[in-house]
Amino acid sequence: MSSHRIRPRRRFSLDFKRARVRDFESGTFSVSQMSRLYDIKGTVLYRWIKKFGQQATTPQAVIVEVPHSQTEKVKRLEARLAMLERLVGNKQIEIEFHKERLQLLAEEHGINVQKKVTSTPPSSDSANDKTPS
Repeated sequence: MSSHRIRPRRRFSLDFKRARVRDFESGTFSVSQMSRLYDIKGTVLYRWIKKFGQQATTPQAVIVEVPHSQTEKVKRLEARLAMLERLVGNKQIEIEFHKERLQLLAEEHGINVQKKVTSTPPSSDSANDKTPS
């Protein structure tokens, strides 16, 4: 045997529904309290509140938030651009630091590290010609 009880379908009058909505809106009872007191499912009570409550007479504004809106996309791209600019700036500082360090080391050892502008690539044995002056 099944432990479920079969309940006859109940119909509630319009006055009863409005009275329960007034009870809720006045703060006399919460939805869960009325649900237990009258043996009515909470979803039914919420439907009544939506249909007969004071909020039902005034149009409700619906705020639609588009997750991938152009504004959000621009903000994300601007943040990424700022981060990449910081990275490029840090790399430029590192390059300048290493250039200065290389120049100081070259001066200490008497090596000329100036770039030579040539139209032909250097030969493999010219790399070994670096001797201190």
